[in-house]
Amino acid sequence: IPINNIIGCEQHYGYRNKMEFSYSSNKWILDLNEKDQEIDNTAFGLHVKSRFDKIVDVNDCHINGKLSNKIFQFLKQNLYKYNIIPFDIKKRTGFLRNVIIRQGHATNQILINFIITESNNSCLIPIAKSLVSEFDEIKSVLSSTVKRNSGSSFSDEEKILWGEDYITEKIDQNIYKISSNSFFQTNSKQAKVLYDLISQIANFKGNEIVYDLYCGTGSIGLHIAKYVKMVYGIEIVMSAVIDAIENAKNNKVDNIHFFHGDLINVFNSSEELKLIPKPDIIILDPPRAGMHENTLNEILKLNSKKIIYVSCNPSTQARDIKLLSEHNYMIKNIQPVDMFPHTPHIENIVLMEKYE
Repeated sequence: IPINNIIGCEQHYGYRNKMEFSYSSNKWILDLNEKDQEIDNTAFGLHVKSRFDKIVDVNDCHINGKLSNKIFQFLKQNLYKYNIIPFDIKKRTGFLRNVIIRQGHATNQILINFIITESNNSCLIPIAKSLVSEFDEIKSVLSSTVKRNSGSSFSDEEKILWGEDYITEKIDQNIYKISSNSFFQTNSKQAKVLYDLISQIANFKGNEIVYDLYCGTGSIGLHIAKYVKMVYGIEIVMSAVIDAIENAKNNKVDNIHFFHGDLINVFNSSEELKLIPKPDIIILDPPRAGMHENTLNEILKLNSKKIIYVSCNPSTQARDIKLLSEHNYMIKNIQPVDMFPHTPHIENIVLMEKYE
């Protein structure tokens, strides 16, 4: 099967709706002459490629949304002004590790999440006050406490410093609630292109039962619901499931249901899922690591006519598709989509159909 031409992205700059910046005491020295000078090793920016321990100090991020970029610059000044202690990833010491900025491009709403290593977040309150007085668009300022040896920004200890604990984004006619930990496509405008392509490639007739696996906040399922009989979404992150249920309610979509569970074993462990009808079509949108072998085996048992596999990592996608193709699934369409301009990454849609 030939690979279709890449669907390009019209907006090359300022397209991202989420950026995670590191605040570190391990600044990457760009000018070798600086080594001999007494310099501040604090950096607020991005990781050096292939280096977990060094951060490039940046003043602009050209793929970040314009409003988010202004907030990033303002925030940088305030971190220094209020002497917030940066995290040292080698020594595992320090207070502030990361700052996540999320922006609703259609709604112009901003969420800021400080990833910290201590429960006491009182030193961030003056910064939160400065931010919301400077930018009316900020709807949420949070702190999330993680363990010092954690490599993740996910946290069960989330506190609201100001406002709500979510923002909203609009894609096509649907408005989506997005919490700090919820997965959402990082390019909102190109997400509509992606979702329309999924609908087109699926060639829905209107009577299908669709499983939307790794559904996140339900954005794919809600987008396609009007073309099918019923959608069932499954997601492991509880906050995303709660957002998805609210998104369905707020958008008045009544032919979609969401379930919380780990796809490694949820079809065996959930009594609810045993009662729903089997799928005609399965849509898969797993994280970069791809799917666990147990999940693939469970998907094969469902015996759906079509599988649409959406991935931001074609290498793990190819690995998983190889296993599916060994069990009577044939590739019918391969459509790459540029969701990430100025990066080597690509989103790829693969349609597979069952043959006897």
